[in-house]
Amino acid sequence: MSKTIVVLGATGEMGARVCRLVRRLAPTALLIGTNRSGTGHPELPMRKVDLADREALSDVLANADLAINAVGPYDYDPGPLVHSAISARCHYADLAERLDFIERVAAI
Repeated sequence: MSKTIVVLGATGEMGARVCRLVRRLAPTALLIGTNRSGTGHPELPMRKVDLADREALSDVLANADLAINAVGPYDYDPGPLVHSAISARCHYADLAERLDFIERVAAI
């Protein structure tokens, strides 16, 4: 069974790298990218998502197995994204290295 992986921030520098890595390591996975415009990645289906919009996040994560958060800088509220992943029973990983962001995620 193929897995669905959503890369949030797929058109940023780190997100594009994550997409290439997922393509190489999980070639059968359905890879979906997101960003604020829903455009800009020539090789992926893209979805428009605002990280503060829980409804849009829930929609894009509804059938996902894994959400990888590559949207930096990590100075926003991770609550809507993490809660949407939990509600969707979707695994969540982020690339944050800022301790304040990691602590906010851990507190959810």
